[in-house]
Amino acid sequence: MGRCPPTAPRCPGEAPAAGPRPPRTAPPCPPSSSPNLEDDPCTSKHPPIAPLPTTSPSVFLAGGITACPEWQLDAADALADFTVFNPRRRHFPINDPGQTPVQIAWEYHHLALADLTLFWFPACDPSLTTQPITMYELGAAAANPARRIVVGADPGYPRAADVHTQLHHARPDLTVHTTLHDTLTAAHHTLARL
Repeated sequence: MGRCPPTAPRCPGEAPAAGPRPPRTAPPCPPSSSPNLEDDPCTSKHPPIAPLPTTSPSVFLAGGITACPEWQLDAADALADFTVFNPRRRHFPINDPGQTPVQIAWEYHHLALADLTLFWFPACDPSLTTQPITMYELGAAAANPARRIVVGADPGYPRAADVHTQLHHARPDLTVHTTLHDTLTAAHHTLARL
């Protein structure tokens, strides 16, 4: 696993080095500037990627992760001309409670950095998830008129009617797309104009 910056004695979830264990109050790793959480030095075996380009518009992929299809790979491929902030990790250690604050901090940081937030609500089994974190993020973004968003909800998403109704009130001029392809096309057009 990669090393944290010198300000943090060890990454959350990283096995301690030989010797005394650092105190549990050690500061967590700061949010990384990596567009992919897998490349973050605190969460991956891979070194951090190069610094973010300053000329490429950026997009954050907000949408279902847990108990949802891996739609982010198709989205990242379709938006490869831009900087893509992808919060899905290949191997999220779900049983490590120390990773939740790392994940949330990374997402919070990159949501603020992104020029556009793409929301996709894939079809899912409502007994497993209704994607509440994404709904929370959508509500926060929709309430900020300056925030650029593109939204799509698969008709098989159990709360699709809620997405349409809430956005009808919060952003009446916003189209809520019903396919990932249409959502990605709209995101590509928006980013190309930046």
